[in-house]
Amino acid sequence: MEAQEEGDAGDKKKKKKKKSGASAAAEKPKKSTVGSAIKKRVEAMRVAQKQREEEERRMREEEERRETERLEKLRLEEERKMKLKQKEKERKERRKKEGTYFTKAERQKKMKQQAHLDALIAQGVNIPGLNQEAERKPVKYGSRRNKKNKEVEEVATSDDVITSEDKETTTIPREGKDEILDSWEDLDAEGDQGSNVKDTWDASSGEEGEGESEKERKESEATTEANSNKNASEAPTKVTELQAGSLSEGESEEETSSSEESSSDEDECASITDRVANRIHKRKERALKNRSPEFLRCPVICVLGHVDTGKTKILDKIRHTNVQDGEAGGITQQIGATYVPDDAIRNQTKHLKEFSKQELKIPGFLIIDTPGHESFSNLRTRGSSLCDVAILVVDLMHGLEPQTIESINILKKGKVPFLVALNKVDRLLDWRRNPTSGIRENLKKQKATTTSQFDDRFRKAISDFAEQGINVSLFWEKVSSKDYVPVCPTSAITGDGMGDLMALLALVSQKQLQEKLMFSEELECHVLEVKALPGLGTTVDVILRNGMLKEGDTVVLCGSDGPYSTQIRTLLTPQPLRELRVKNAYIQHKELAAAQGVKLTGKELEKTLAGTPLFVAKQPDEVDYFKVKCSFIGKSQRTSKMCDCHVTLM
Repeated sequence: MEAQEEGDAGDKKKKKKKKSGASAAAEKPKKSTVGSAIKKRVEAMRVAQKQREEEERRMREEEERRETERLEKLRLEEERKMKLKQKEKERKERRKKEGTYFTKAERQKKMKQQAHLDALIAQGVNIPGLNQEAERKPVKYGSRRNKKNKEVEEVATSDDVITSEDKETTTIPREGKDEILDSWEDLDAEGDQGSNVKDTWDASSGEEGEGESEKERKESEATTEANSNKNASEAPTKVTELQAGSLSEGESEEETSSSEESSSDEDECASITDRVANRIHKRKERALKNRSPEFLRCPVICVLGHVDTGKTKILDKIRHTNVQDGEAGGITQQIGATYVPDDAIRNQTKHLKEFSKQELKIPGFLIIDTPGHESFSNLRTRGSSLCDVAILVVDLMHGLEPQTIESINILKKGKVPFLVALNKVDRLLDWRRNPTSGIRENLKKQKATTTSQFDDRFRKAISDFAEQGINVSLFWEKVSSKDYVPVCPTSAITGDGMGDLMALLALVSQKQLQEKLMFSEELECHVLEVKALPGLGTTVDVILRNGMLKEGDTVVLCGSDGPYSTQIRTLLTPQPLRELRVKNAYIQHKELAAAQGVKLTGKELEKTLAGTPLFVAKQPDEVDYFKVKCSFIGKSQRTSKMCDCHVTLM
């Protein structure tokens, strides 16, 4: 038994050895597989590391190359500036030597004179001698040497006169008439000619020195006695008289040279002014030629009407905002602007099938909201002067009111096309709101009593407008657009007719104002208001009607103390469908194209006059030209009191 057990134990040991050998043989290939995978991973990591290092090297080389190029550009730019400075310095030195260099004050004075002259000509003032060429004496170089010969000729002539009066037959030699005398001794050595000259100088000195005594003697004595005593009373020496004559001639020559220098200064300033004016005129002509009907700007739309007719409420409905509730007493007291993009126009007119089929060429609307209170008539005038088309808001229940009539007169005076928004149709009896359909279809769906009340109110509005000399008709009636003003019934509360109003504005702008709305590179910009904002300082709200504004542009503005120039620090605009005068998150731009409501920041803006134009000087010499132009505009604005500088702290 024991031997059997020992044999079994031996068999078990053998089996274990076999199993361990088999497992070791199985583990060997596993270990080799894992090792190869690790090697591959390590190799891949190395390759990736090499690629990263190569990429970093390339990036460093690229940065170094760019930095080298940038430094090279800076160096070249610095060299170019140094060359320009050197050339400018040499040019100034040359002009100083030539006597044609003028200071800034002298140029500005001449430009003011020229602008004043242009203003007088524009007013129809007849200026004698303006078209005649100025008679200028030619400059005679070296004329001092010929003075003596000139004196001899004058003396000889005067001697002839004296001898003829005395009835003495004396002959004066003319041999030395054209000769040049080099010294006073030559003059004394002339013989008979010299004696004649001496007598003549004595005669002339008597006329100059003792003119009063001569007159007394002529009154008391006879003519023959006066002639005989005249030669005896003449005592001044020849040299003294000639020196006095030379001094008087020197003074006259200095006066002539100074007058010639002043005339040359004036001519230089006039040439600078003419050069600047010609450059600006050519730029305007080039901008007019480059206009195209395919590239239209936003129309500037002004909203006018009596207080509490719903002007701001209409804009709130378009913008989906609530600006009116934030106003003091619910009355607008400032002038503001809102940009409505083309996608907002499409979104609010999508229920109008006829309009949705047409192409929208304009990029949007720029709408100016004006106060309706009677105290803000200057703001209404300012807003209407900037617009291309206007919306006259009329209360359907009240008809034409005082400020509505005032707005009509402003529009008629400025020849501004406009359309009428007959607001508050929701106040009609049993009005059923339906802003998702057109106002014409909605009126057909109303009750008979509602339709009848609308017809009565509209007939009264027609008669009120007729009293003001204006024919009106509903916009869907087929009448002449030249003879009739279109009327669109609206409701700023329910939104009825708002889509029709926007579609009507777009159609009027594209069809009737296409030529006026063609984009031009020539700048047309006006100051709307001046405000002080926390964090921004004093800012200027402007309406950019045409052209472009860029950050860093040198602008010339009309100030309370006179025109001044500054640089645009930042260009800010509100978000689309947001009011410019309401503080919100602004978008900063490097450059902007018309038409936009823009907020500018810069230096010394607090003295800007609202309602005045803004000019951009493309070159340094244009600053003085625009300052002269602004001085006349600012003076007329201050004297007529047509604009006020509203500086408010928000």
